[in-house]
Amino acid sequence: WFLTIFGGGPATLIDGVEKAALENPELGILIPDMKEAAKAQNTLKEVYKGFFLEHVPHLLYRVREEQGGVSYTIFGRPRIIQSIYSSYDKEREAAEREAVSLEVQGTAADLMRMATNKVGGIPGGRLVLSVHDELVSSCLDGTDAMWYHGKMREAMELGQPLGDVPLVVSMKIGKNWKEVHG
Repeated sequence: WFLTIFGGGPATLIDGVEKAALENPELGILIPDMKEAAKAQNTLKEVYKGFFLEHVPHLLYRVREEQGGVSYTIFGRPRIIQSIYSSYDKEREAAEREAVSLEVQGTAADLMRMATNKVGGIPGGRLVLSVHDELVSSCLDGTDAMWYHGKMREAMELGQPLGDVPLVVSMKIGKNWKEVHG
């Protein structure tokens, strides 16, 4: 689905599904044909038409016409999109995907960075590692795990910085990785 969000066509979706199927044969992933991939993408675009028909064109207009070829995350981190003005279709389309990707994935990265900094400052525990969109923490001896859990959730929700878009945090407590993810 992310391939569609960032501007990939049906062939790109098929390539992504095929890669996932080859890397995870135990999942029995079925590879769609071109017609099925196009239908899946059209369904996604219909369900999220506000994103595809309003937001993306407006974002690309802003990057080209108002921001001088610079795309920003929601928190204002910039990235120069060099090829956004290219006369070569493939190069320009790749730049457009990059501009959309920065806003979506760059904002997610900004949120993780902010959450990591806040969680790292909670007394009574220590941040062990970050894995994609997960933070793994450990309570120090004498720290109540439920108290730390509450403080960690509060820190990760970041005061809901996205306004009308809720930042949902799911958490688990366990004595080890297997207990939490097993």
